[in-house]
This record gives sequence, structure tokens and C-alpha cells, in this order.
Amino acid sequence: MKAVPGIAGIFIRWNSTTNEDDALVLSYNSSSVQSGWTGPDWGSKIASTVALMDYTESPESLVSTIKEFKVDQAMISQMQNAGMHPLKVAGVM
Repeated sequence: MKAVPGIAGIFIRWNSTTNEDDALVLSYNSSSVQSGWTGPDWGSKIASTVALMDYTESPESLVSTIKEFKVDQAMISQMQNAGMHPLKVAGVM
């Protein structure tokens, strides 16, 4: 199965009244964020987090929508099935 780089996840907005709603497959691109950290390895995560603070007013520069689609209970069940890859069910793979 071909990997899809940069996937942040599948986010589902569920309406329990209608038992269906929308889903988004989002990607995350942090390649433009450079912390410039040159210290010990344990500090790189902290430095990256601080560098991301510059993007709090423009998160769309780091996160983009790959696909929007409708979901229902049957599709949710397929995504939760241990034998199925959720991205394949969503039609991304």
C-alpha cells in the first residue's frame, strides 16, 4: 500500500441526530518551520514548538485539506475495522 506523506489525520464532524456528517483528511507541512536549534537533542522538540508560535495567526500555512467527504455509520464502521486502512476507505490511498 502506497504511503501518503504528511497526513495529519482524518477528522470527522459527527451529527448524532442524523447519524452522518462531514469528514476531512488533513495534511501537515512543517518543512517551512525552522527552529535553528543547535543544542542537545532533548531540546529540539521544545525549540520546534516555540518556532511554531509564529504561526498561531495563520495555521492554514501549515495545515491543508486533502479531501472532504460525507460519512455515515457504515463508513465509520469500515474505518474502525482492524482489517481496513482508514485512508483507503476515505479514497485517499
